[in-house]
Amino acid sequence: MVTEIIWSENINRILVPENWHRHSKSPFNKDNIDFTLGLTLHMSSFNYSSPSEFAEINLLKEFCLLDCINGISTEECEIPYQSIERRKDNETSLLGRIIIPENVINKENLAGETYFESLVDRDKARKYDLSDEDLNLISAHVASGRELFVSLSPNLINFCNEFQNKNINLLSPSNALKITGLFLRSRNLFYLSDKVQINGDHFYQSVVVSKIPSLPSLINYCRLAFERSHNKSLSLASIILFRCSRVIFTIDKLGELFYCDQNSNITELMVYYFDYLTLLLDGAVDAFARLIFRAYDFHKLKDEKNANFLYENYSEEIKSIDLTLFSIIQDYKKDLQLLSVLRNNIHGDSSMPSSISRNNYYQPFVVLPETENDLKLAEFKELIGKYDDHYFIENGACYLKPFGFSQHLTDRIFRFINKVASHQGLIHQLSNQMNNIQVNIRDNQWQLPQSAIDRIGSFYWL
Repeated sequence: MVTEIIWSENINRILVPENWHRHSKSPFNKDNIDFTLGLTLHMSSFNYSSPSEFAEINLLKEFCLLDCINGISTEECEIPYQSIERRKDNETSLLGRIIIPENVINKENLAGETYFESLVDRDKARKYDLSDEDLNLISAHVASGRELFVSLSPNLINFCNEFQNKNINLLSPSNALKITGLFLRSRNLFYLSDKVQINGDHFYQSVVVSKIPSLPSLINYCRLAFERSHNKSLSLASIILFRCSRVIFTIDKLGELFYCDQNSNITELMVYYFDYLTLLLDGAVDAFARLIFRAYDFHKLKDEKNANFLYENYSEEIKSIDLTLFSIIQDYKKDLQLLSVLRNNIHGDSSMPSSISRNNYYQPFVVLPETENDLKLAEFKELIGKYDDHYFIENGACYLKPFGFSQHLTDRIFRFINKVASHQGLIHQLSNQMNNIQVNIRDNQWQLPQSAIDRIGSFYWL
């Protein structure tokens, strides 16, 4: 259990909420439900995009036609686009016009003209071989207050990275799609395209299926084993699906809070959702351990409560019957131990969450204060080594970045579940309980078409 969150000046994320210019507040704020998310699509940089990038760009174009997305293109196309001219009487002054295609009927309010000054130091930009056109587009983007500048231009990316111009918020199509999808879901909008919405539960279950593709077949094997022999694994398989889908939902909530303007309520909610996520992951792993107990009928352990991947007796029982399954568990043992530590062993004083402002920038960290013990800290460092980008240790305490860390931890645990769910030894045990009847395993009825699942998976975080 975590006890507090502080804020650091070390910004290592895509957006900085302080730079939401148009509204002076983040569109992710719940009290700003009428606000839109602004995108600028840098079309000339997409000329040599890969097939996957091309699909992401087209989906962003579709989203730009939604009422809650204020998106424009830098070239004439099927969505609103912008033209820029230099004023003859003033070399530094520019005129930007937003033009609405005739077939776009819900964006008339975007049309108009804006005068603005060039905001980019051309001497600094010259060594990156940036054209005047690119510099003007950057200036227009910042002046109009749109949040995300979507580009594949390596020169522009290098320029923005070196000068850390967070006013631009330059993103690849992949990252922009993830942010845009999160924004839509924060408004309870679950889109597959600009015209197709789905149920939220279906969305989160489909994300689970895209990340754990072996799970649907396992659920069906458990269902058929139950129908033919009253094996009790089905309820546990359904619990795994439910808890994993709630994990995805919880990562969304952490993301929404991450991009909100910060206050004490946001801080407390991030503590809550981080704790909730570790509880759900631990519950999914525990349910899987019990499913294996039932499938293999480990009678020597007597009590199902002893089914825990970290218990030595249970591991030895698995090793004696299925060495391959034992090896899979060993490959992910540190991740399982880390999850156990986060869920069960880190119980500090129940202090109230706090926040610190440094240089007007904020980034949340979950603080695990009881790592101050030298032995415990050394053990914890060994467990958390794979997560270098998502934590640091200072003055004996461990600081986790809750949003990024949660994604990485979830990805590792989902990989473990997928490995075990696809293990042929487990499938064989369930098949034996169906009295060796040959059956066709069908997709679950709730599952969307694979093409839809692939599309959903393309704009989720993991």
